Amino acid sequence: MKQIAIRTENLSRRFGRFPAVQDLSLEIYAGDIYGFLGLNGAGKTTTIRMLLRLLKPDAGKIFVYGNDLDAAYLEIMNYLGGLVETPTFYPYLSGRENISLFARLRMLKSRDLINSIVNDLLALVGLKERADDKIHIYSQGMRQRLGIASALLPCFIPNLSKSPIVILDEPTNGLDPQGISDIRNLIQKLNQEKKITFLISSHLLSEMELLCNRVGIIRNGKLIISEDLQTLLKQEGVEITAPRRHLEKYFMGLI
Repeated sequence: MKQIAIRTENLSRRFGRFPAVQDLSLEIYAGDIYGFLGLNGAGKTTTIRMLLRLLKPDAGKIFVYGNDLDAAYLEIMNYLGGLVETPTFYPYLSGRENISLFARLRMLKSRDLINSIVNDLLALVGLKERADDKIHIYSQGMRQRLGIASALLPCFIPNLSKSPIVILDEPTNGLDPQGISDIRNLIQKLNQEKKITFLISSHLLSEMELLCNRVGIIRNGKLIISEDLQTLLKQEGVEITAPRRHLEKYFMGLI
């Protein structure tokens, strides 16, 4: 039986009279690359903010590896990383200094360990040569790469009690085609080699088709589909030939 990394029960959140998320019950298995899809305003980012405890739900529960997020918040945050929308940094610190600060906020104290982790992360996201430049001169794409590096921090912290989970909201915003390919390959590598679980929200459906093994589709705050990607497409009669664009055709027909 597969281990459940993230489970929500009847998760709901309103903004005034507007129901952003309604009774959302979701299961993400350990080792998934789970694509979280929906139109603008469907409730994706609101859900992600609640999963990262940046926003309190009006109702419902969130469990991470079976532990209630509210009750075990500090422990869960040790192995949960996230990027929500546009990353924000201290503009007059360098990329290296920003990631080092985030590492210290995760209670890492060894300077040697922090330096090693930061160097590895910056190299992985293609910022090794620009690590000591100040953030205020970074391009949007470079900031996005740094945001992904900060979300991946738990993947390189030794002796965690659980395998890390990384939640990425539109991670390829601002990236050029090479950057998109680089991040896709990085996610696949971490998933395969380190068994990292990913929840990824994106509008790039062709990328989700290449990347994800399971997808969930949210519409008007309600989860309407959660399924293995290839099984879903075959059930709906989509002819699987070369990859790309099958998911887009299915999604557009559904929405």
